[in-house]
Amino acid sequence: MKKQAADIEIARYEAEHFEITEINTMLKLLKIIEESWTDKQRYTIWDMEVKGGSQDECANRMKTSQSTIARRLADGNYITYERAKETLAEALKRMGEGNAND
Repeated sequence: MKKQAADIEIARYEAEHFEITEINTMLKLLKIIEESWTDKQRYTIWDMEVKGGSQDECANRMKTSQSTIARRLADGNYITYERAKETLAEALKRMGEGNAND
């Protein structure tokens, strides 16, 4: 399967802000990580994000072992993915706060 370039970007009419570059970088990183997932990694990450809980709980829901869940999360760069989402949310918040002062 051919991978498509990460083409998600935002722009702001006014002068360029660091947050815009930061946001666009995080959007591209998230897309690149998501495109690397296998179906099992995608479903495991979805389960962790939507249903929450521990790896043991995820393993029970998916009828597999905790070590399998841990491996899927590691191979899917789950921690990096979550940190990128947090960074994205923070940058969007800062940009929004800047609009309130404009």
